[in-house]
Amino acid sequence: MSKSKQYVESILHHVELNDENKRDMKEEFTLHINQKTKAYEKEGFSKKQAEEEAISEFGESREIGKELNREIFPFRTSFLILAGLSGLLFSLLVSILTFVFHESLPYVWFFIVLIANTSIFYFVRKPSKAASQRLILIILLLVIFLLNFYGFLLMDGLMQSHLLYYGLLGLYLSHALILFSQIYMGAMFQPVNVDLKMLSDQKRKTKLSINIFTGIIVLGVALFGLVGWLIFSPTSLPVIPLFLIFSWSCLFVCHLKIKKLENVARFLMIIFALFILVAFIYVQFASFT
Repeated sequence: MSKSKQYVESILHHVELNDENKRDMKEEFTLHINQKTKAYEKEGFSKKQAEEEAISEFGESREIGKELNREIFPFRTSFLILAGLSGLLFSLLVSILTFVFHESLPYVWFFIVLIANTSIFYFVRKPSKAASQRLILIILLLVIFLLNFYGFLLMDGLMQSHLLYYGLLGLYLSHALILFSQIYMGAMFQPVNVDLKMLSDQKRKTKLSINIFTGIIVLGVALFGLVGWLIFSPTSLPVIPLFLIFSWSCLFVCHLKIKKLENVARFLMIIFALFILVAFIYVQFASFT
């Protein structure tokens, strides 16, 4: 591999681009470097010297890559770092407080959460992997959300200390918001689904927003129900949580894949999610009265 190709690859190593955009960016950088190289050759430089001069004129590859990545994905790196740190802090505080108040340590959960949140920093250090392994990153962020949802349930025993409970709740909600903003950002600008790639930005935003936020509501309530089922009645069948998951999944597929049912599915997803949210809030308030 020539020095100019190595230089371009080094730049793109620090940029989060899918294969198609990476190929276009590589061609553009290579074209500019070749033009500069030919200009230096006309001035009397040897081919090797001309190539080195052209590369040095562009600047340090790491800094160019980082600056380019900031232009494409503003605050992407900062938010991923914040997601990892806030997740680690939340899991550490929940584990410590659970041990202090209940003399039990959820060490298995903490160990898994520790690994999951630390894995985010792999994609922080290697932005090109965040593009080539986009689906893995999205799944990782979803898994972290589910793991921390379990941590949120562990907080139930801390409600006697309102300051601690609401402080942890605020941290949990902030962390969840960061996670879903990064899922949205990745899916919006570099969709893993072929159907989404074909849509305009506005239509893609609409679809992703509805899919993500109805999914948070419906699947979150379903997960809450599944945890309650595991604790209180594991011998029975969790009909309602399974029904919620199945219904939302069917609407999700129709909304994403079946063009004729797209508008109907979108309307039903919104109504379904709002109904589940209202019902959940009503049940929670009723349990306190």
